[in-house]
Amino acid sequence: CKTWHHVRVVGNFWELNAVHMGRPDSWREIPVLMGSVAEAALLAGSVEVEIECLRRAIAAGPLPVQYGLAVRFFAEAQGQLLLGCGHRLANIALRVMMLANGYPWGASVGYAQPFPPNSDNRDDWIPMSDLHKYQTAATASGHPSLTALVSVVVDLWSSAEWKALEDQRAMDFHRARQESPFVVGARRTGVWKTTTPAPGVTHGSLEDDDEDPTAAEIRAWSDQLGVASRAVLVGLPPVMVSFSAALSTTMSEVTVGSFSLGD
Repeated sequence: CKTWHHVRVVGNFWELNAVHMGRPDSWREIPVLMGSVAEAALLAGSVEVEIECLRRAIAAGPLPVQYGLAVRFFAEAQGQLLLGCGHRLANIALRVMMLANGYPWGASVGYAQPFPPNSDNRDDWIPMSDLHKYQTAATASGHPSLTALVSVVVDLWSSAEWKALEDQRAMDFHRARQESPFVVGARRTGVWKTTTPAPGVTHGSLEDDDEDPTAAEIRAWSDQLGVASRAVLVGLPPVMVSFSAALSTTMSEVTVGSFSLGD
């Protein structure tokens, strides 16, 4: 993250490439986005500290188990931050492709025209899940490094850890986000009980079996908080290193050796 922040600091020098190729302000946008990824990753790491402190305080006794709600809050925030990192990585890779001469090299892509720099228009950003559609174009570019750059992000998106995080977010934000197990009342369980006292006869009864959660149920629920996001957090640093290496090679290739990430 520190390295990416340093890249962002000297991002203005990337604009020197616009003299020979590319579009004004489009080169500088790349290190700006890298700085954004680095900040979000650092925040996700800070969140892990908060989660661990809360877990220890709950386990030791100073905090009641209901503070698991705070653990859930931080775990969901961590997931959001990390998902944002992935989406920005995808858009960095695509913007680098769009700066190379000849894009999209005759391949079928979602966006054949380069995005304007520093745009907040939602049409100028792709979801991470769409980047794999640009792999054919990257291969057709003649720059092996572009294929490698895109593959780093696609591999992250395809990983079991990332899929688990996306599934968790889908449950919490798009479907029925279940309440934490500290509430009494209607739960998402079946309450109709049926009996068959005689052939062809069925009796149904409504039986309210909602009860306070047991300590074991609360512990099992708490232990799952942040598992998906932490797995992605732990795996993100090597992804960033691989991305940087591929980006450095790509920059040198598309500028015919006049520029590299280390300049």
